[in-house]
Amino acid sequence: MPVQRADIEEELARVLSGAAFANAERARSILEYVVNREVSGDGARIKAYAIATDVLGRSDDFDPASDSIVRVEVARLRQALDLYYATEGTDDPVRIVLERGSYRPAFVVAEKPADRASPRDRLISADLASPYLLLVLLTASAIAGFAAHWALYPARERLAEVELALEMHGPRIIAMPFANITGAPEDDVLAAGLTVDTIAEVARFRWLVVVAGSALPSAGNSGAGAIGKTSPPGDYRIVGQLRRSSDKLAVSAQLEDVRSRTVIWADTFNATLSATDLIHIQREIARAIALAVAPPGGIIGRLEQERSRRDTTASLAAYQCVMRTYVYWRSFSAAEHAKLRDCLERAFEADPDYAEGLAALAFVTLDEYRYQYNQREGYDPVERAADYARQAMDVDPLSALAAQASFTIAVYQGDRESFEHIGRAALENNPNDSDLLADYGQKLALTYGDWATGIALIQRAWTLNPNPPAWSYIGPAYHAYVEGRFRAALDLINRAGSNRQVNFLLLRAAVAYRLGDRAETADALAKLKQEGLGSASATDVAIARLLLYPDLHEELERDVEAAFKRDSEAS
Repeated sequence: MPVQRADIEEELARVLSGAAFANAERARSILEYVVNREVSGDGARIKAYAIATDVLGRSDDFDPASDSIVRVEVARLRQALDLYYATEGTDDPVRIVLERGSYRPAFVVAEKPADRASPRDRLISADLASPYLLLVLLTASAIAGFAAHWALYPARERLAEVELALEMHGPRIIAMPFANITGAPEDDVLAAGLTVDTIAEVARFRWLVVVAGSALPSAGNSGAGAIGKTSPPGDYRIVGQLRRSSDKLAVSAQLEDVRSRTVIWADTFNATLSATDLIHIQREIARAIALAVAPPGGIIGRLEQERSRRDTTASLAAYQCVMRTYVYWRSFSAAEHAKLRDCLERAFEADPDYAEGLAALAFVTLDEYRYQYNQREGYDPVERAADYARQAMDVDPLSALAAQASFTIAVYQGDRESFEHIGRAALENNPNDSDLLADYGQKLALTYGDWATGIALIQRAWTLNPNPPAWSYIGPAYHAYVEGRFRAALDLINRAGSNRQVNFLLLRAAVAYRLGDRAETADALAKLKQEGLGSASATDVAIARLLLYPDLHEELERDVEAAFKRDSEAS
């Protein structure tokens, strides 16, 4: 039976007044706009261009192909709708649904409890089976309603929703409520705020699945006393507690491996409180916890990458193939590239809607061009990589890895405007993702010559991640080279320890030549020959594929050619 307009308008008012939309002004505006257009019979005109110009204030020359703001904001709107219908909107008689791939809303009559075949079927039919279902991106104002909902919600239905979330990709992180050890009632708000902010910060890293411990039927005795007493369905668990004495705050947090019941990370954060900076301190502590455990280069990422490296089975889960991508990026080995490409392509066939997998496949496919690895006939690797990157962004516009793949492709397609637009939006959405910061910074510096901004971003990335990936050293090493600090450049190359990546090998040969170090030059050229670059003409082609800005390109090419010439004369 068609849903009546009056019922839709009532439902819209309920949704917009919900806690999930309390601090989501753009999501509120977009939802109100698309619903009103649809019920007025003007739904066919709901396009990205119309939303951008009518709601988001973009000018008439807005281009949806180069500006992803509508996709990003509608993805956030879907998050808010998922959260609303997973909490306070569970019993609403009508539901507003925004299917992926469309900006037009649909309206469905919610099933009555007696008509529901199963909690899982109900969730899927309502389009709540999304990666955002239990990523609790809540504001403090939503805490009380969320907790009350879960306390009253039937345990078997809560468990079904949790099980559904755990079918998502990636390691599963249970974020337990922080315990108020002091016991003062006024500190309960601080404990709840720390819990919510920690979940929000961890959930920025889209390769993880984050589940709120308060959503678990078994989490009734949360906090320090619950450690070891419950077995929530997850791979890792964050537990924390706070103590306050007068204006002194101490927050302890630890990460447990649920499978082995071992503590794999722990830290304590101390602060002096005041009424004016309480929220700032709370957020900074939550951010510090997230940065320790959640980035691909953090505690969990390193553990998962090592597990994927040791796994020699032919068929791996899609996210394990993504973990192998990070292992490959340590060495950039052609042999590892072939294995990884096979792994990711099998994963794509089995699971074509995994954003991180698509983004990793875009990078690996691009390497067929930029490093000439394991080339195959029948397609242009840059164009194929671009297709994978576009699909990744369509699946998850907020994924940092998808954004990295997209702005990297934009560089290779000569589209600086798209590169900068995608990069800036990604940094806004993921301000603490060190890999994203370093990658965008390096491309700004090496391809476009913006050393000031690029090196600043890399330095910030290194501040966030004290153990940065080897590839992140290439920008600072080239910076030292162009400034004539050749010994510093060589030190950075050696610190990276990436003996196979062509970028490093070419720079090492140039720097060794400029230092007049014949032994170092000969060793660098020998390694280039091992990679199939045994002449100046071959290295000229390789340098061209690095897309360095013109002055840097010419300088590197000149010094590598001189290194080959001197080596030839010496022999």
